Amino acid sequence: MRWNDYTRSIDWEDLRITNLSAEISDLKFDADTALFTADNLSFKEYKGFVVNKMKSSAVKIAGGVWDFKELKIITPFSNVDGNFALGFDSIEQFDDFENLVRMKSEIRTSKISSNDLQYFAEELFGLNQKIEIKGKVRGTVASLKGKELELQFGTVTQFKGDVALTGLPKIEETFMNLKIDKLTTSKNDIEKIKNFPFDSSGFVQLLENLSRLGNVSFSGMFTGFTTTLLLTEI
Repeated sequence: MRWNDYTRSIDWEDLRITNLSAEISDLKFDADTALFTADNLSFKEYKGFVVNKMKSSAVKIAGGVWDFKELKIITPFSNVDGNFALGFDSIEQFDDFENLVRMKSEIRTSKISSNDLQYFAEELFGLNQKIEIKGKVRGTVASLKGKELELQFGTVTQFKGDVALTGLPKIEETFMNLKIDKLTTSKNDIEKIKNFPFDSSGFVQLLENLSRLGNVSFSGMFTGFTTTLLLTEI
């Protein structure tokens, strides 16, 4: 049976996997739990999400949790390395992934593209950006917390600190509480970010005279929305 859906993201009630290949070893079953090691897993989902290679030293698939230790994922756009787990009450919650599916991850230095994330959060279609990330992330997409984060974006933008974000993936509706140990950015990097919705708007535009500032650095606290914020410098 096929559902009539209009989402460009993965439809978890209508998964269609092709070109599936995997090496599974050390497979064990315990009640509703499967434990195994995965290597050289690759596949394509019909909406467009592609995994070129995935491996995990210890996979746990059970009711309400998918857990992957020493996870490595390579796609056409991203390269991810770390430990990752998903928590959920029912598989139907994946249809509202950004609000209901809980994530817990310890990410080693990785490059993640919105061109992959868009298949889990439709609002990200059109963003077409990649970041380098390291740190601990947990929560849902809509209520996300990051600890000991290190992010790099664009040419000079770097962030180190802790973040709590409520409202993603809609940037203009996202409340941010940031503890910034170090932030360096520039007008040129900021203007590489598209306005929301990302697939039907232009890019962020800043005042031209801000280019005279060159690279800008800051440490302190950032609280609020992108349009109304409070900065407290340390």
